[in-house]
Amino acid sequence: MSRLIRTFLFTALVFLGLTTGVQAQDKYEFASVLQWGLAELRISIEGQPLEILPMGKEVKDHTDHVKLFDYVSKMQVEGWEVYNVLTPTFDRMIFVLRRKKA
Repeated sequence: MSRLIRTFLFTALVFLGLTTGVQAQDKYEFASVLQWGLAELRISIEGQPLEILPMGKEVKDHTDHVKLFDYVSKMQVEGWEVYNVLTPTFDRMIFVLRRKKA
């Protein structure tokens, strides 16, 4: 086999392998759950309107994130996974979640 044919076949196999790998990447949908001070949880799910849930009177402190953790746990049961956690200020915590698209 000539060197030119071997080079062409090798290049074709590498290219085929790379394009197959790109097509095989998983697709995800994303969501975020934010505790907005003492007042509310804000849930943003890709493709859906913003959902705002009041926190209630039992939350007494800005650092009390129990309701936030409960909501994130509920989403994990529904197939979401925690992708990132952001804390821009001491009283705000944002969970970024993702799940594979069907």
